[in-house]
Amino acid sequence: MSALWRGSWPTRIRIASGLVLFTFVLFHFINIGFGLISPDLMEQGQALREVITRSTLGGIILYAALFAHMGLSISKLAGRRTLKMPIGEAIQIAMGLIIPLLLTAHIVHTRMASALYDVDDEFGYISVLLWGTWDGFMQALLLLIVWVHGCLGLHFWLSNTRWWHRWWNVLVGVAVFVPGFALAGFLTEGRRVLALFQDEATRVPLMQQYNWPSQETFGVLIATTNYLLMGFWAILGLAALVSIPISFFVPESPLTVFLLVAGANFVANIIRNIWAFVIIFCGHFPADVYNFTEEQVEGESR
Repeated sequence: MSALWRGSWPTRIRIASGLVLFTFVLFHFINIGFGLISPDLMEQGQALREVITRSTLGGIILYAALFAHMGLSISKLAGRRTLKMPIGEAIQIAMGLIIPLLLTAHIVHTRMASALYDVDDEFGYISVLLWGTWDGFMQALLLLIVWVHGCLGLHFWLSNTRWWHRWWNVLVGVAVFVPGFALAGFLTEGRRVLALFQDEATRVPLMQQYNWPSQETFGVLIATTNYLLMGFWAILGLAALVSIPISFFVPESPLTVFLLVAGANFVANIIRNIWAFVIIFCGHFPADVYNFTEEQVEGESR
């Protein structure tokens, strides 16, 4: 067991935080899969999980693990001198960079909406919010990406142990079953809740039960998601700047070139978006711009 924890402290923290996140993901996906069996079982499972994950200590551990794992992984990536690596490791790194892009909206519309706007973010709320939308497809893709990323991490960590190879066939079966079970539960629960929402007699009580966000609240949640994504791009840009010293030792490093070009593009997009926000929403208009009343523009096309 001690051999599994060899390495620097950042490496150990990255492994430990990854195990915390994988444990959360495993039970979360099994909970979603309960929708295939019973809506009541699904809700009971969520309530039981949230006793831990929504507690103060559980929340601190979970989000500390999330930010530590993400930060240390980006730091390790920025310190690489080459992109030459096994294909499995390259896939895991690529998935690790994609996960925050897809996960941010999920966290904002569930955990943040619950904490700030008292939204009951149970699975029925999420199912209606995502059903039949592009976001729903992307969240299903996120489920698969997160699971494969975590399974690859476990394999790289445990592949030198005897018991891992002895139980390999069983573990592969579990690895295939869990995401399939979760997606089946999501589809089953989604159809059930959508049918309830199509009936006005049940839709209104459900919206009251979920404390369904207003249009303005959704606007805030979407804007927050965009700002957080801009922050993530900025972190990647910073990682590119950190990798610059590598070029003094390995000038031809393709990783350095990639990060510098990507970082420059990300920073340029952030500056463009912030400038557009300032111009449009803060009233910094050039001269000879006129304001029209609603009566003056009535009947005009958009």
